[in-house]
Amino acid sequence: MDKLDLLDTLAMQQGCFVSDLNRSPLIRNIALSNLSRMEENEYPLAQWPEAVCYLTANKYDFKTIGEIKSFLQNTLQ
Repeated sequence: MDKLDLLDTLAMQQGCFVSDLNRSPLIRNIALSNLSRMEENEYPLAQWPEAVCYLTANKYDFKTIGEIKSFLQNTLQ
């Protein structure tokens, strides 16, 4: 079985569809928090900024997963 996409995993953790992840502030914040705690090597780099952009409805120019995790930790405080 193929591994789930990062957004699919976040949706599965919340028991919802990917399209529901950014509809509720509570679900969105939980998904962002879950994302910030994931291991960096679990998913390809390209999926990380895609997930952040989808969940926040903003485009960012991240170069590394470390930048994304730092952004998330500062955003979620």
